[in-house]
Amino acid sequence: MPKIKPEIGILQTFRTQKTEIQFALGEYVDNSIDSYFKYKELLEKIDPDFKPYIDITFDSNKNTIVIEDNCAGIHKSEEDRAFNIGTVNPNESDIGTYGMGMKVSSFWFTKTWEVVTKPINETYQKTFKVNLSDILKNGKTEDSSIKSDAEPFTRITLKDVYTGRLPKETRKLSNIEKYLFEMYRFMILEKSITIRFNGSPLKQEIPKIFNMRYIDDKNGLEKEWLTRLPAFDLGTVIIKGKKIKLKTMGGAAYIKAKGTNKGQKGFSIFWKNRLVDGHAQKPWMPSTNNYDDPKLQIYGATNQYKAQRLEGYIHICPEFRVPSTKDGVEWEGLEEILIEKLRAYLENATLKGDDSGSTYDFLKQCNKIADFNKSDDKESDENEVSDDDVLEGITGDGGVFEPTEEEDDQEEELEGEDFFEPNNENIFTIKHLESTWNVKIRIIRKEDEKLFKPTKGPHQHQKGQPERDLELKINLDHPFIRYHFYQNDLHEQKEGIIKFCIALALAEAVADEADGNRAASVRLRFNEMINRFGSQY
Repeated sequence: MPKIKPEIGILQTFRTQKTEIQFALGEYVDNSIDSYFKYKELLEKIDPDFKPYIDITFDSNKNTIVIEDNCAGIHKSEEDRAFNIGTVNPNESDIGTYGMGMKVSSFWFTKTWEVVTKPINETYQKTFKVNLSDILKNGKTEDSSIKSDAEPFTRITLKDVYTGRLPKETRKLSNIEKYLFEMYRFMILEKSITIRFNGSPLKQEIPKIFNMRYIDDKNGLEKEWLTRLPAFDLGTVIIKGKKIKLKTMGGAAYIKAKGTNKGQKGFSIFWKNRLVDGHAQKPWMPSTNNYDDPKLQIYGATNQYKAQRLEGYIHICPEFRVPSTKDGVEWEGLEEILIEKLRAYLENATLKGDDSGSTYDFLKQCNKIADFNKSDDKESDENEVSDDDVLEGITGDGGVFEPTEEEDDQEEELEGEDFFEPNNENIFTIKHLESTWNVKIRIIRKEDEKLFKPTKGPHQHQKGQPERDLELKINLDHPFIRYHFYQNDLHEQKEGIIKFCIALALAEAVADEADGNRAASVRLRFNEMINRFGSQY
């Protein structure tokens, strides 16, 4: 019978492995964490106050990435498994189980890397120099050692990192830092480990929780919308010839005080206390986009409140299998059972700290967030954006139009960036063809009003003049907008609606004065203006 084993040539394929920078870095962190927990007692004998750290340093000038820890090092008995491909970790409780992590990640980043390590209870510091070209020729690393009484550590240096895998842009570095925190959030928050990225400890703002009465209880007290998820039994499957019961091990769900349509992740899935699914790049959000069965639809469209506000995390048992890259879960056909049980619980959830035994519908609460300001007749949350700030963000610093007594329009606050020339009267200054249009905007909120309406202009006496005036009334509480687009704390949504109405109103005004097919002219001018707005993003 032939013996099947990976050949050295497979190392060349690791460069094209499908992964992301943060997941590749996570493999080194996993090894450090496993080393710490395996030798925790010995490390604490050396130093009763021992605290493990992992440093990740990007140096774009030297084109290197360095990962260093103060854990137990790579022991003599572990060297073969550390550097050979596919030697499975015999300790199934470890995060690193496949014998692939360090090798795959290192050859994904570069063809030249080095490991320096001083193991605990050994008297030598060892260096392993790894060069892909040399390994393909002779199948060996270049090893050396020196006598040392230093404290245990491991330092991995990735040299001549491939283009695109050592970013220096602040935004990209910030995203890597954010995802690394998410991957190890529980260990970091519990202070089991410290992870530093470019010298700074990983940290992240924890979202504030929505505090409000239950939508069905008009006179009820404010509640914090956080619930602890129970364990869900998902079923029994056959894995490696054995019957294995798979389940979740608890978690939490919460409604955020402030919603967002960017970076939505839904529920984060943790395996062995490590994130493996459910993050901004790969959300775990069972929705109408994935399932036709309503019992499997926890979320709707990304612009709806549930997607913007409802988040949580779920711990799954260690018996689940995950890919070697640890960026997903082998659900064994049980994912839909989890979704159905999770949805059923969210519709009848208890609240943390509420001992009354009452249950609440988280999904209904999310769907009805827009109704609170109306029904409670109270001011908006100070963190929520409002119509005035959207206008101010587009037009520059300035006040809003004073509503007439007759219309009694609701006014709020907003933030944004300057997309038009600054002014102090909510006037959008838009140059189109031979004229500069000064479009004055007034925001109203009335369910029974039209979506938008020109209230003044275009004026015939200004036809052909270099400057022209137009005034619009835009209704952000129109039922169509509220249902399909508008979410009252999202600047981008409001700004988009305002720009859409401006583009259509100007297209109508210009087309009305044009010769020929006016319908075609409206379409042409509208698309011209929408394209101009789109070019600003």
